[in-house]
Amino acid sequence: LGWDMKSAPANSLQWSAWSFCFAIETAMRKGEVLALVWLGRGDYEATEWAATLAAAAERHNRRETGYLLGIPQLGDLIEDGMALLGYSCEDYEINRL
Repeated sequence: LGWDMKSAPANSLQWSAWSFCFAIETAMRKGEVLALVWLGRGDYEATEWAATLAAAAERHNRRETGYLLGIPQLGDLIEDGMALLGYSCEDYEINRL
């Protein structure tokens, strides 16, 4: 992205990333986003969802945004984590996008 998070976003892609980060930082469910990434990456199994959420809550240190931005294929990992739990991004997008 070419954005260091210390300066203002300079293009639409950076603004999209900033918006995503702001949403994560201010969301009450950011632990669930972290857990979905870890699940999608294979760190945990779907049957361990409760343990995954607990681990995300334990590791909460207000650095989630930087951590998440540093993960290659972040969107794919979130989508994979959702799929392992039986949810589909495509099903959600129908009639919404």
